[in-house]
Amino acid sequence: MVVEVQVSVEVLDAYKQGRLADATMPQETKSLIVHRIGKRTLELAQQWVPVDKGNLKNSVLYEEDEAGFGIEYTALYARYVHEIMTNYHMGNTRAKWLTDAFNQAMGELLMSYGATNIPTFYLSLELTTTLKLTASISGGGASWRDYV
Repeated sequence: MVVEVQVSVEVLDAYKQGRLADATMPQETKSLIVHRIGKRTLELAQQWVPVDKGNLKNSVLYEEDEAGFGIEYTALYARYVHEIMTNYHMGNTRAKWLTDAFNQAMGELLMSYGATNIPTFYLSLELTTTLKLTASISGGGASWRDYV
């Protein structure tokens, strides 16, 4: 019983510290951190995206503004290549390359800064006719704190 209370208190304290960092961190710093995650995610995704003729890799769009970033693969088959885990991929390429890239970028950032020094931002993964990952410090999706 005591152990459960101590663990709960530690988790709650870490959560409060993260929220305090959100409240006290300047907007420019939040944007810089989120953009750093975006650029690293893009770099890794381009390394891991499956390549046959290069159409999928060349269909990538990267958008950035003061609130966050978006990475979109516009090839009509992008979502299928991303989601079907049974397809064969050569070399370092893989299914789930975009979400894996984000997870790797977040892991690197967490190791560098710690969870309480990274602002809360919100994620959205859209699987429509394209594949799009967006992150925004202004809301619109699940918090990375819930995702990681």
